[in-house]
Amino acid sequence: EFYQPLSLASRYFVAPQFDFEERSIFELRNNDRVAEYRVREVSGGVDFGREISNWGEIRFGVHRGTGRRRLLIGDPSLPASEFERGGYFTRFSYDKLDSIFFPRHGQQFDIEWRAERESVGADSNFDIVRTNWLIARSFDRHTFIFWTDEGTTVDALATPENSFTLGGFLNLWGLTPGFLAGPHYGIGRLIYSRRVGRGGSGVLDLPAYAGVSLEAGNTWLERKDMFSDLRVNGSLFFGLDTPLGPVYLAAGYDEGGDKAFYLFLGRTF
Repeated sequence: EFYQPLSLASRYFVAPQFDFEERSIFELRNNDRVAEYRVREVSGGVDFGREISNWGEIRFGVHRGTGRRRLLIGDPSLPASEFERGGYFTRFSYDKLDSIFFPRHGQQFDIEWRAERESVGADSNFDIVRTNWLIARSFDRHTFIFWTDEGTTVDALATPENSFTLGGFLNLWGLTPGFLAGPHYGIGRLIYSRRVGRGGSGVLDLPAYAGVSLEAGNTWLERKDMFSDLRVNGSLFFGLDTPLGPVYLAAGYDEGGDKAFYLFLGRTF
């Protein structure tokens, strides 16, 4: 994304962008993997928006893209297929967190509506609504974070490319990324961390954090089933706030017995 204010004194901006994404999505039957898809998508667009003071923004945009879905594991008779994207979106964002990587104080909230439309090149007309809310509170070296996000689709076909996914770092830690997929999703997280290194002027005097988390969430095929049959996960993690970005070492555990281990350097998306 290229972010360009319209003038030195203006709060209005334009932001052209290009995106390439490739992800794996699993199909489950009775909690067993019966298929794995690889979805690749290329898209571009342009956003227009306005900053709101120093804590938020509202933006509108139009996008156009194309993608391909192919089967990696499953019935070999299922052919690869292509799909088209195109539509509009609007998003309101509020952000008063003191840190994007290891927040100790503040809140962050955003809500987004996306409209896929055949008139802009999409295969079909459908809508997507997503919300995200995080609140952080600290005293002394202790930090508590409550974080939730959810999304739903309206009139969309339940295909892998139209699915939300859960699994992986901060999204049900004990599961493989993309393990859960569906047109509706929700997840809530309770995170506790303790600052074990205060940081300082030395090269190796980096802020360090150790903590635990509890997560509950799932994906659903029907909107009426949302927030039923929640899947519970937990984690232990250690993090460093370095000049190159955050470093995480973590272990995640799923209630079904799955577990995963993580080592990250830099921002996770």
